Amino acid sequence: MTAGLVILDPRKRPRVPWANGRGMTRELIRDPDGKWRLSVADLEQDAPFSAFPGVDRLFILVAGRVRLTVGGRETELVAGDAARFRGEDAVDVALDRPARAVNLMSARGAIAVDSQRQPAARQIASPATPEEILVLASPGRTAAGVWIPAGAALITEHRSRGDGDQVEFMDPVCVHRLRMRRLDLTTS
Repeated sequence: MTAGLVILDPRKRPRVPWANGRGMTRELIRDPDGKWRLSVADLEQDAPFSAFPGVDRLFILVAGRVRLTVGGRETELVAGDAARFRGEDAVDVALDRPARAVNLMSARGAIAVDSQRQPAARQIASPATPEEILVLASPGRTAAGVWIPAGAALITEHRSRGDGDQVEFMDPVCVHRLRMRRLDLTTS
């Protein structure tokens, strides 16, 4: 593993109920200013999502298959797929068997989120800054023998990494690279 890299393992986080009580989630990390949070939802039954007005959501399915209905429009997702929607949208999830998803919720107008799904690979560039997060959409064992489950996130403790820092895996893994960027809300 790359020095300074931190694994946020959902298996080591407590399960807490969704705001609407219809499911369970595990928070992985939260911005100190409360502008964004990353969590892992255990999808165990068909359910409506909690409403979060003024929040933009990025939903990354990391295990299973679901039918996500956003504002009356249904989309089928498989592990590795992502969807974006607004927190005030009416969203329902339907599933044939339990699934798991990572949710990034960010304050609209305060944070811009860039998301890039990277093809499955054995070498993944480590996060460059604390504003960058890698989300594993498939599980994998690192070259150092550390098992990382789907839904885990990798962050860096350092302000910037050296060029070429890589996380090496025994088998190819699929990741989503998330970058949070604060928007300048001041006016001249």
